[in-house]
Amino acid sequence: MLVAILAFGCAPRGDWISQTLTLVDVSGTWEGTIWGQGAGTGQMARSIRLVLRQRGTRVTGEVDGGAAFFGVGSRNVDGVVNGDVFTFQVATFRGQATVDGAEMNAQGTGGAGIFGAACPCSIVLRRVGKSSEEP
Repeated sequence: MLVAILAFGCAPRGDWISQTLTLVDVSGTWEGTIWGQGAGTGQMARSIRLVLRQRGTRVTGEVDGGAAFFGVGSRNVDGVVNGDVFTFQVATFRGQATVDGAEMNAQGTGGAGIFGAACPCSIVLRRVGKSSEEP
């Protein structure tokens, strides 16, 4: 019986690192700038605002601004948090951000921007408010 108890205690439980990993909280409002290449105009920058809601590792929200990079279609943000990394998508734009307190630095690819904006893109955001849905 002792062997059975010890064997159960040693049974694989999945990835223990992800079970103990502390997740950053990206809920709230973030404002900043996205930079990329404009068609024949060199560097192009646009202001953006993300309003995010996080439940566990899953993140949803909306983006305002940045149509030159994201296009004029869907404004929905869909993503996940893994430790201090926030991976997200807006339409065909994909980004990966490192979150450090009230600052988020991201790199992005894809997108279907207007005005000929092209990625790879860089994004710098600062938290300007917490979500009202937080407990």
